[in-house]
Amino acid sequence: MLTLNKFEEASEKVKEVTLETKLIYSEFLSNQSGNKVFLKPENLQLTGAYKVRGAYYKIDTTGDVELDNGLFATLYDNVGGDNYYDEITVTSGRDTDTDYYVATIPLNDSDGNLIVPYVNDETSNPTRGTLKYAQDEFTTLTVNAGLGYQDSHGIWQQGTVISNGVITHVYEGDTELNPERCSYIGFKADRTVKNYLCTTTGEAMLADGVKDAYLTFGQVVVNGTNVLDEETWGEAAGYHPLVYIGVKADGTMVILASDGRTNHDRGLTCYAGANKMIALGCLNVWRTDGGGSSSLVWKGSKQTRNM
Repeated sequence: MLTLNKFEEASEKVKEVTLETKLIYSEFLSNQSGNKVFLKPENLQLTGAYKVRGAYYKIDTTGDVELDNGLFATLYDNVGGDNYYDEITVTSGRDTDTDYYVATIPLNDSDGNLIVPYVNDETSNPTRGTLKYAQDEFTTLTVNAGLGYQDSHGIWQQGTVISNGVITHVYEGDTELNPERCSYIGFKADRTVKNYLCTTTGEAMLADGVKDAYLTFGQVVVNGTNVLDEETWGEAAGYHPLVYIGVKADGTMVILASDGRTNHDRGLTCYAGANKMIALGCLNVWRTDGGGSSSLVWKGSKQTRNM
């Protein structure tokens, strides 16, 4: 039931992503109609209309289920309960007009054991989302991961997925994957991270020692060099919520997730995000699934707040 309190709550929530637009007196329309006519310029909103209000309120108050496709999450497990890896840390910052979050995963925990990433295939439970998954499984760190690829029928198909040494999903799209637009990131049991062409089969990756793997937008930093073309992947490609996974020379993993597509957070360009990962000390970096699916959950709490 709609109450005054709920109405006021929604009004305040919508202010996070909308601009206050003043009435503008129209002399022309006033003269034509013989009345005083004022216009409400909602075309000045970021979305070009005020229709964002209902959608944004629904998304923000529903949680992760509709925000995140929930298909594949790269996570770092703990031993159960709230006994999280204290060695995994998350810090936040703001880059001019965008908030971002940086997760740092050392090679080993305090006992000298490898902290090994795990790719969870949520194909059978696609509505659970990263937040619910992280809370259900008590993970220290969970991010959305697998890239969807649109086939000729407009259906988004997930790439091949390897989870804990088992091929749990095979790419079924009728469109051939483009090596210039995507590649697989493979994680080995010794924490080695390797890039594989999108034409690589799951069997071939397993034979090479891969324990977990999923499809990404490709390796964007190779041996410390941003390999993206700035003209193509800079402002021309737009600003978005983005997620990157990188590895430093000492094996430390870094995950960067940014907010975006709101009045408060414009987002990052693909090119700028790659440079930020280089500044964080990464030698090799992959851009994983982003946009509205961007989600980073640390110790049961979602850090990103993208729209």
